[in-house]
Amino acid sequence: QIGPMRSTTMPPDQASPWLLAPLLVLLGVLSFPVGGIESVDSGGSVCFNDCSGHGHCVDFSCECFLGYFGDDCRYSFADDGRDGPVIPILGAGHFNISSRKKFRTVTRSPRLMLVGFSSQSCHKCIMFERDYMEASEHLRDLSVPFGRSNAAKFPEEVQEAGVTDLPALVFYRKGKAPLLYVGSQDAHSVVSFARKLLMPTVSPLRSVDDAIEFLQHRAGHLGSEDQGVAAVHPPVGMPAEEVPWRTLQRPGDSISVLGFFRDPHGIEDEEYMDFIEAVEPLKDRNDVFVGVVSAEAVVVHFIRRDLIDRSPSVVLRAGSLSKSLNLDEFYGEGGSLSEWISKEALPLVGRLAPSNFAQYERTGMPMLMLFLDLSESHPPNPHGFIVGLAG
Repeated sequence: QIGPMRSTTMPPDQASPWLLAPLLVLLGVLSFPVGGIESVDSGGSVCFNDCSGHGHCVDFSCECFLGYFGDDCRYSFADDGRDGPVIPILGAGHFNISSRKKFRTVTRSPRLMLVGFSSQSCHKCIMFERDYMEASEHLRDLSVPFGRSNAAKFPEEVQEAGVTDLPALVFYRKGKAPLLYVGSQDAHSVVSFARKLLMPTVSPLRSVDDAIEFLQHRAGHLGSEDQGVAAVHPPVGMPAEEVPWRTLQRPGDSISVLGFFRDPHGIEDEEYMDFIEAVEPLKDRNDVFVGVVSAEAVVVHFIRRDLIDRSPSVVLRAGSLSKSLNLDEFYGEGGSLSEWISKEALPLVGRLAPSNFAQYERTGMPMLMLFLDLSESHPPNPHGFIVGLAG
């Protein structure tokens, strides 16, 4: 049991210098600001660099203004190295949605509609406004309205769309559930995905070169340094539904699915219709692109080169992975083509990244994750593994 505390007074000549030293140092710091420490309020609170002029000093720490961060608020979320004025949060887009009634009206329109959710309390959201502004110009050319909404005012709509983080982009189509966009939110990727939603799910390929290019997804590749929105924009006056598949810009980890049918409207019509039905849900994924070859000469070319055994077949290409599937046997066993694509597109052992995490999650399978420090990685050993500080 702790008894009552007693106050004792120590004569000055008996005070330990080890006890007085920290007090003297503290008084010295508070009396003589050094190295950017400044007093900014009448209560004696001090903050580094006067919060750089981008915040208030409260209880010895900076409360940064919207769009700034850091111990002294010196960094700006809007400072992305690009020229031009900073666009405020919810400042980009075609119009703002301010009421629930207006939200219901615009999102039930027959046309494809994009809504960008953000919030004034989301400091990082200002980083995306320039891309949204660039995207809005090209979305206008596609006749895709781009509305903006304050997420704080529409909690039910945010929850219905499955939004868990801001900013968020959600596509609305009449008669269908809201589609949360999970790809990169740069202007090029957003516009390309909107174009993908406007196009048919399956792209017809009529030549060997088209099929090879489609599988290797060279056109519109996100990794091309000279590729931009203008480079993949469809010709003026051409309906979005008729834009060739080459106008689509793909993420670097995209999946190519190509069906081969020698007689899709004859003896293979059942397998062909099953294929079209199975890949329809893949239209909503930003990382899967589906094509079909129905010219007999092209199908024979790939059979002779052992890419496929026979027709009807499906070839899947994801990075360095390449797999084929005989559809007549697969459907005979009651398999699900969309599940096969999701699982087979991923390597047994691969590197997990923000760009491909959704692909792993869609498989619904357990994942074993190994965390490694590869900051000082070495060349792969004979077994193909990368060795770093973690071994």
